[in-house]
Amino acid sequence: MFDVISIGSAVYDGFMETDLKEIKDKTTAFGKSLRLPLGEKISGRNVSFEIGGNAVNAAITFSRQGYRTGIFARIGRDIQGEEIRRRLAEEKIKLDFMEFDSRIQTSFSAIFLSKGERTIINFPGSGNNLSLAGLLKAKPKTKWFYVSLPGDSYKALPNIVSLAKKQSAKIAFNPTMRHIRESKQTILKLLPKMDFLVLNETEASILTGIDFENPIKSFRKLDKAMPGILAVTYGQKGAAVSDGRFVYRTGIFQNRKTVDRTGAGDAFGSGFVSGLMRGDIKLAIRLGLANAASVVEAIGANKNSLTRNDFEKSNRWSKVSIKTEKINP
Repeated sequence: MFDVISIGSAVYDGFMETDLKEIKDKTTAFGKSLRLPLGEKISGRNVSFEIGGNAVNAAITFSRQGYRTGIFARIGRDIQGEEIRRRLAEEKIKLDFMEFDSRIQTSFSAIFLSKGERTIINFPGSGNNLSLAGLLKAKPKTKWFYVSLPGDSYKALPNIVSLAKKQSAKIAFNPTMRHIRESKQTILKLLPKMDFLVLNETEASILTGIDFENPIKSFRKLDKAMPGILAVTYGQKGAAVSDGRFVYRTGIFQNRKTVDRTGAGDAFGSGFVSGLMRGDIKLAIRLGLANAASVVEAIGANKNSLTRNDFEKSNRWSKVSIKTEKINP
C-alpha cells in the first residue's frame, strides 16, 4: 500500500544563467520576453543539470515529507533516463510503475534563467507517450493519486478517476495547460469526483472561460463545480483555498532570493496534499506555501523541496497570513 502515487512527467533539465535583455512582448503571459539575437554567441554561466517534471517534483516532496511514494512516468532508455532513475531511488521513491521507451529519448528542457525568471524550451520526448495501460492493469493500492498528465496522456484521466474510485483512493489534480485547452469539458465533468484541484490564476481563467481580470468570479465558479478542496494560486498575491465551508485567503512567505521559479506550482500542490494527508487544511496551506517559497530559492524544480524536519523545526515556516471567510449557502 502506497500513501501516494504521483502520475505525470519526468524531465531532465539543463539550466543556464544568462544576462539576456528583457523586451516588451504583449503576446506573452507576463508581457515580456528574453531577447536571443540570431546568429550570435551569448555567454552564459553556472550550468547545472537536475531532474524535474510534474510527477518527479511532486514525488520528491511526498517522499521528503515521510510518505511511502510511488511514481508513474515514462522515460527513455538513455543516460538522462538512467540519471532520473538513480536520483529518484536516492529519494526513496518506488519505481515499480515507471515506463521505459527504447525508441524515444527522455524528455529534456533547456532552461534559461535571468533575474529569477526563466524561459523553457522543452523537448517532450518519451513523456509525451505515457500510456497508463500498465498502471491501469496493475491497479496499485494507494491512499492518494496526484495527477498532472503530460502530452496525449490526458485522455486517460477518466480511467484514472475510475480506478481511484473503485479502490476508494483520493485524487489530487493539477491539470497542464494543454489538458485544459484540449479537454476542458471532460475536466469540468469530472470535477465532482476530485478531492483536490490546484490551478494558477491563468489556468483557472481558461478553464472557466472567465477573463483573468475577474479572478473572484472564476474561483467561485470552480468552487461551485466541485465538492472537494480547491486552491488557486496568484503568484506574489498568495492563494485562495476553499473546502466548501470556508474560503481561506493567504499571503506568502517572503523569499530570501528568488533564483528559479521552475517547479513552484508543483511544490505548492504537493506540499498542500502532504498537509491534507495529516488532516489539517491550514497546515496544508502553510506547507504548500513554504515548499513553493523554498523551491524558488535554488536552481532546480525540486532541489529545495522541504523535508518534514525542515518544515516542522524551522521558525521561518511557522506562520503565514491566512484570512478565513465563511461561505454563504
